[in-house]
Amino acid sequence: VVSVISSGGIIVPGNHQPVVGVPFYVATMTHIGDDSRTIEIGEDVWVGAGCILLPKSKIGRGAIVGAGSLVTKEIPPYAVAVGNPAKLVASKFSKEMIIEHEKSLYDENERMSLADIEALFEGPLSGLPVLKNAELTEKDRLSLSNSLREFGIR
Repeated sequence: VVSVISSGGIIVPGNHQPVVGVPFYVATMTHIGDDSRTIEIGEDVWVGAGCILLPKSKIGRGAIVGAGSLVTKEIPPYAVAVGNPAKLVASKFSKEMIIEHEKSLYDENERMSLADIEALFEGPLSGLPVLKNAELTEKDRLSLSNSLREFGIR
């Protein structure tokens, strides 16, 4: 399952570090002293337009990052984060919805465990509201079925 980074998204995997005796313009051109880090983006993630992902950012499966947000740390699976810096404001789905979503998209051995889902709601998603979710029309269901088949998803 793929993720989406909307227009104007910027991924910054490293930082220039000042180095004694090295002019900064030289350091930026030669990358002397750079501190490079990994950025991880899980499956089924939506990164909104104009977001910036900084070094050590990790966005968990199914998360949503609101437009214009600055990600500086970990965003847990199925969380909704917005702002500068990005903060958790909601859960994308309820526990039951995550279970259903996982069953729809992933083979049994690839799904998040019930224990991991429970841990999300006892930890980082505890007390957060659940986003309002759209109801699919019959036309939407047919379109979805055709699209999933085209993309080779279940």
